[in-house]
Amino acid sequence: MPADLPGSVGDLPSRGLLAAQLNLGDGTHQALFRRDHDLLCLSVMLAPAVDDGALDWSAPEDQWSGVADEPPASLVGAVRLYQGHLGRSEAGPRAVVTAAPELARTCASAWSGWHQTPGWEERGATTGLGFAVWEPAAPADDQIERRLLVLVPGSRDGELVAWTWNRRDAAAPAFQRYLAGAAKVRYQWRVRDGGEAVHGLRDRLDERGARLREFLRDPVPFPDRVAACVQQLHVDQVDLTTVTTRMTEMRHSVKISGANMAAILAADGTVPRDGDPFATDRRLVEHVVDQLDDDLVFLGAAGTRVEAVLALAARSTQHVRSAEHVRSAPDIQLDPEEMTQLRAELAAAFGAGVRASQLLEEIGLPRARQFVQGGATPLEWWTEMLRELGNGAVDRPYRSTLEAALREYGYNDVFVRLARRHGLR
Repeated sequence: MPADLPGSVGDLPSRGLLAAQLNLGDGTHQALFRRDHDLLCLSVMLAPAVDDGALDWSAPEDQWSGVADEPPASLVGAVRLYQGHLGRSEAGPRAVVTAAPELARTCASAWSGWHQTPGWEERGATTGLGFAVWEPAAPADDQIERRLLVLVPGSRDGELVAWTWNRRDAAAPAFQRYLAGAAKVRYQWRVRDGGEAVHGLRDRLDERGARLREFLRDPVPFPDRVAACVQQLHVDQVDLTTVTTRMTEMRHSVKISGANMAAILAADGTVPRDGDPFATDRRLVEHVVDQLDDDLVFLGAAGTRVEAVLALAARSTQHVRSAEHVRSAPDIQLDPEEMTQLRAELAAAFGAGVRASQLLEEIGLPRARQFVQGGATPLEWWTEMLRELGNGAVDRPYRSTLEAALREYGYNDVFVRLARRHGLR
């Protein structure tokens, strides 16, 4: 096993034990360096030269604190394990240490000066292997470094080594893989950063969407102003896609970590119980997934609102262009037979209800000036409305009516034939 690493991460294998160092001077000082796909893991063991049976970690703690700085924000996570043996080494392979509060209290003096959450002694876990685990200082959801206390029977040191340090097959030990998964969950929670990116993007989308709606309410919207706002919203849509896909990946990563952590515990028969470190991790996984689900729902709703206002802007722009085209060309002159055909086809296609009123509004005749249907048939209604249009209610009435009808029924035989006859197609 090499003692040094290559100069580039790209030269490292994708997984496995990569390097190791050992110093057996004054006590035990070992370091192992592993890679497990996307994680680089450094493990360091410090132990006194003589095991006098006292549960005192102050010396190795001082040693490590003397060389280790505060974990950087870019670190996925760090864990300090304070391990101890209980009982004689001859106790037998089936010996168990139960995470009893009384046992935890006997270790409390060893934690003097370190932060302790009140009642931590009551929240220990007895693993399926028969080891006792506590977390004296309950970690915050976004905490980088954790401290765990692990007590095992003196006769089962080999199993402790395989669980927390190194296995004979050089694969990553189970507890290390579990803690790596928990660290990934907390790392993703830190990346979420309280949802600031989500809230900021939602606010920006809603603000610009509201501004565009106000622009479109103007009877004569300024095209440049509308176009600039539409362009900004299109850029925001790209940002929305980026944030949404990344959050979807985050959610999937957290789900995978949670499933892997649960599988590791199930493999050795560990059952999380309310308040213990494993149950706390499980609740955090659920909480992070729920929060990411909420974020995705809110972002999806914001995206839907933006799509609606952009569609409105597109229709408005089309109508403005159509109106400009109508104003630039003379009205068409329909003979009596063509007028009869147009009137009959409008009545058949649009009736005399909402759709007919919308078509007339589109060409510039407000609903207040439209004929009240009452008991009139669609043909009677359109006869009256075409007479009103022809009397100057709108500019170039027959051209605009026929073009509006074609936008709805582009393959209608009557509309198409009239349009071709008068040069509209």
